[in-house]
Amino acid sequence: MGHVFLARHRVFGRRAAVKVVRPDRSGDERVRARFLREVRALGQLDHLNVVHGYDAGTVGRAYFLAMEYVPGPDLGQMLLSGETPPLGRACEFARQAALGLHHMHERGLVHRDVKPSNLSLAEDGRTLKVLDVGLVKNPMADTGEELTRAGWLVGTADYAAPEQVVDARAADHRADQYALGGTLYHMLSGDLPFPEGTPVARALRRVTEVAPPLSAKRPDVPSALAELVGRLLARRPEDRFPSARAVADALAPFATPLTHAADETVVNLGTSPALLTLPDRPQV
Repeated sequence: MGHVFLARHRVFGRRAAVKVVRPDRSGDERVRARFLREVRALGQLDHLNVVHGYDAGTVGRAYFLAMEYVPGPDLGQMLLSGETPPLGRACEFARQAALGLHHMHERGLVHRDVKPSNLSLAEDGRTLKVLDVGLVKNPMADTGEELTRAGWLVGTADYAAPEQVVDARAADHRADQYALGGTLYHMLSGDLPFPEGTPVARALRRVTEVAPPLSAKRPDVPSALAELVGRLLARRPEDRFPSARAVADALAPFATPLTHAADETVVNLGTSPALLTLPDRPQV
């Protein structure tokens, strides 16, 4: 839908990530409505574990959203580098993500695209941020126009919950738990619960099959943690946790406080494209 640039505020000197809607898409009413939904959702959020929004508006015909710059690495980059985080560190990543998601859920928002590349470390290397609310669902702000079409998969095929695969419009906060469970499973085992087949085939398998037990791929994982991951990946939403806060509390005994990312994790940043640099024109 757009491009993301790295910019610096001329007065404050603060770096920001600026999402700009592609000029050839700015005239599309559906694109503008989705962009506005993302802006309004981000404006409701103020939590350590969620990316912060700074400003939004138009410059000429260009729509922009200025956000906190989160340099990473993100968990997707970590996994692509071949480095599997230690168990305690992986659980702390998931615990912090669950806290950020709980903040969203308290405000009636459902992320719908929780995945490793949307969970990134802040500059301090100790704080994990939930990124990209572009697919957020906000039932309380329904304007009567359905932006999610029936039959379309919303989210990422390898992490979307079964009920989201069937009908993204029906997904609630528990769908984010499933996606977080898939992310934690991937970090702990080094693989997806359903790695074979096309993306569509993998998504459909989650609708009809139970995820293989984590212990089958990682026998050394404590049984209580394996059961926790299994509960997150339950096919029926009602079999998951009552809230993302409950998920964070359950993960706490297994989590290890984060030190600076560079101290423990070697990441090949070449596996992911860098942000573009915004030309020195309008202030943000």
